[in-house]
Amino acid sequence: MALDEKSVPVEKHELAQLRVQEHDDVPQIEQHPLDDDQSSLPAPATTPSKPQRAKIPAAAIIPVWIVLSSTVILYNNHVYNTFGFRYPVFLVTWHLTFAAIGTRVLQRTTSLLDGVKDVHVSRAMFVRSILPIGFLFSGSLILSNTTYLYLSIAYIQMLKAFTPVAILLISWLSRIKEPNRTLGMIVCMISMGVALASHGELTLILLAS
Repeated sequence: MALDEKSVPVEKHELAQLRVQEHDDVPQIEQHPLDDDQSSLPAPATTPSKPQRAKIPAAAIIPVWIVLSSTVILYNNHVYNTFGFRYPVFLVTWHLTFAAIGTRVLQRTTSLLDGVKDVHVSRAMFVRSILPIGFLFSGSLILSNTTYLYLSIAYIQMLKAFTPVAILLISWLSRIKEPNRTLGMIVCMISMGVALASHGELTLILLAS
């Protein structure tokens, strides 16, 4: 059977159209000239993250503070009464020096004192706020250490319980805080406890001399 001469170019034309459609269906990846430049650039430098410091929970700090505070009290009493050391000012200076070194070590090794870096201390702030508090706190430590020369440890601790009462009374007198019935009852209870302890302290020396 002879082929029609007109059908041959028609088949070729259809075959060419199919090839064009297949070529259009293939997804073309569009290349930008910037891709080559970006691939040749080095990777951006990343700053190394700072290692996180160890965080100590409050549940572990409070018992340690109680034990260390009791140890210092017994140590002071032993030094004054057993060794016969009668220089409380020198002992307080030694304690504060050790505390200053210890806080610097904690600031550099733990996260307990990270807030210190955010506080800007000017000269005026140091003279008006920090210096008076430091002076009064040092005097309080000297006087409290001097009591070990004349009073027992038990009675000293009972007197320390009266400190919040004294602060509250001073705040009432200076009108910093308004008095109320609940606080008044608490003050009376603490005062009665300290009065009973003072009555049982037979070796009380009022003039400390």
